[in-house]
Amino acid sequence: MTCNVYYNYWDGQLTNNTTWSGQVIVGENLVIPSNVSLTVQNGTEINFVKDSHLEIYGPININGTITIKDYPTDGYTITDEIMHIFSDQITLQNNAKLKIAQGGPSVIIDPGSTFLCSSGSKIEVYGKFFAEGTSANMINFTSSTNWAGIYFGSGSSGILDYCLVEKVQGYGSPAIFIYNASPEIKNSTIRNHQPNCYGIYVNGWSAMPLIYKNTFQNIGIEPIYVYQSSAFIICNNITTVPNIAAIKAYNNAYLKFGDTSNPNYIYGYNTMTGGKYGIYANYYCTIYASFGAAYGSRNRFLDNSYTDAYANDHTYIYAQENWWGVYPPDPSKIIAQNYSTIDYSYPLRRDPGPGFEKIFISNPEVNREENGIDENESNETILATENPVFPQLLYSALNKRQQGRFKEAIEIYMSIITNYSSSEFALISLIELANVYKESKDESIIPFLETFINYSNEIAAISMELLMKLYWLSKDQSRALYFSQRLQNVFQNSQHEKYGAIGEFYIYFDSGEFPNAYNTLQELQTNYPGDEEVRLLELLWNISQENIQVPFPKEMNITQEQRNVKLYNYPNPFNPATTIAFDLPRDVKVRVEIFDVSGRLICTLVDEPKEAGTHHVIWNGQDNHGNSVASGVYVYRLQAGDFVQARKMLFMK
Repeated sequence: MTCNVYYNYWDGQLTNNTTWSGQVIVGENLVIPSNVSLTVQNGTEINFVKDSHLEIYGPININGTITIKDYPTDGYTITDEIMHIFSDQITLQNNAKLKIAQGGPSVIIDPGSTFLCSSGSKIEVYGKFFAEGTSANMINFTSSTNWAGIYFGSGSSGILDYCLVEKVQGYGSPAIFIYNASPEIKNSTIRNHQPNCYGIYVNGWSAMPLIYKNTFQNIGIEPIYVYQSSAFIICNNITTVPNIAAIKAYNNAYLKFGDTSNPNYIYGYNTMTGGKYGIYANYYCTIYASFGAAYGSRNRFLDNSYTDAYANDHTYIYAQENWWGVYPPDPSKIIAQNYSTIDYSYPLRRDPGPGFEKIFISNPEVNREENGIDENESNETILATENPVFPQLLYSALNKRQQGRFKEAIEIYMSIITNYSSSEFALISLIELANVYKESKDESIIPFLETFINYSNEIAAISMELLMKLYWLSKDQSRALYFSQRLQNVFQNSQHEKYGAIGEFYIYFDSGEFPNAYNTLQELQTNYPGDEEVRLLELLWNISQENIQVPFPKEMNITQEQRNVKLYNYPNPFNPATTIAFDLPRDVKVRVEIFDVSGRLICTLVDEPKEAGTHHVIWNGQDNHGNSVASGVYVYRLQAGDFVQARKMLFMK
């Protein structure tokens, strides 16, 4: 017979004001009534044993960081553990953090609750968090000063429904940060943030949140920013400020303004008004905001100063049946550049109005005339593009996907890529294949993409970028790293080299190899100072640094002379040897060393003064004692005077 003995154990009903600190154990049914206040001190862990429930009706005061989690020695799988907060007021003191751990209890916030968030405080969700208010009784996350917002970390889940999230501060800080998670953000108001703060920022290759029926007001920078991620964006009212976009998509973002699997979410009905751009999409993005196969039409683009829709660098926006503020649309406000396309055929003749009360339509074919679609009129396909080819094939493939006929859609995309490889639509089809993989997990896609990797053209580069991400999604870290390294070496001095390094950071970060992620981030900071995408990595690192316990790398002060120090190796990957080359701007003492990924010194190749110019040294895969090393990733480091630079290479036996 086993007997569990718990210390600092709480059960039943509290009768006096209480302060918790250290490790707190919650019993089967703990109730804190409305006339009792609870103060939680910095560093407190609130642990839940099997089937335990905590109900809080009184005020809560949180000082510092507290963690809500499973009791670590209980040895069971949580199914029914709940922390239910009915309190009218939860106060997060300066720099306080409410942290909901992965695998812990569900934290449920009752309608009418208010979080008073002091300066620097934040909520971090790694488990399950449900804040579901009502239209008459919203849940408020507010501040008398400014705070740091809500973070949904990798693998977390939750719902924010009928919530007010306001007054978030800090450079680049989002009100709601979603990383590799798919929460639902619904019926909420997000407003009044400091300059340089996003509304909702989505990042991570496996993210797919629902952003539905929200109102965005007075957001410092983009109200919705989706970076190398996916999202459903439906029925939102987005009023933004000049010089920014209402919705920004970047680096292979995949946005759906409708959901073909849910009849309630057929139409987009997003309103994008008052900014420089309605939609801004850059670098191989796909946006579905259209009727028919794509779904998500009837969006409203109003009073945007520069463009209503902007697509750049191999981006495709399906945008049939939308209202562009006037009829016919002004083509100067719908811009596609650098092999991009916007299909804005069948524009609406009149404003459909906000869609908050119109979204529940069971049959998308009915009443199209109500919104200005004349079925008897001959409407030509209208494309903002540099080369209007193959849109009918892309729509045919979308129709197949909508019907679940993924094999047929894949065949169409593969045919375009194979037979028209010099067309920009071949590159768009590559991106669509990756989107189909997310929908179907069809295993034929990965080997098809690998047939292009032995070239040095754009199709090869994009295939490698996609393979890096798809192998990560299929949990094959070594193969994902292989393509990251290959991108950095085959496509040096190009944007693909940068994206290989960015992918390397995410692979290490998501795998918990934080020292390696740290090193990669430092390299990116050195090579791409001030780069927007590197700053997004810093944002992720900054919000996570307390959990990963690796110091946050500061912005480096690199002189121009130091930037002229070049370091690279070839071939990479290699077997049995590789050449390490470095360019020196002046005579200097040089040291070149090889390390494994744990930081252990393998060998020293150079330790002597060198003249200005280009130098080469060969590493044959052996340590200082002449022993062959194992296959894997190694770091070669150059120290030239006070300057140090490191890069990675892959040894494959």
